[in-house]
Amino acid sequence: MDQILNKVGSYWLGQKANKEINSVGDDINVCSFLLTLSRLLTSSSNFQLNF
Repeated sequence: MDQILNKVGSYWLGQKANKEINSVGDDINVCSFLLTLSRLLTSSSNFQLNF
């Protein structure tokens, strides 16, 4: 019985850890996107049109 509970617990922890790792990856992607967007907006605010 202990072996079954250990396997179930290991599976559950593995799934939970996998979700957390994916969540961290998503957060990093969002931060990277926002940083890139911020850089684009900052560089475009220095852009001037001369007519």
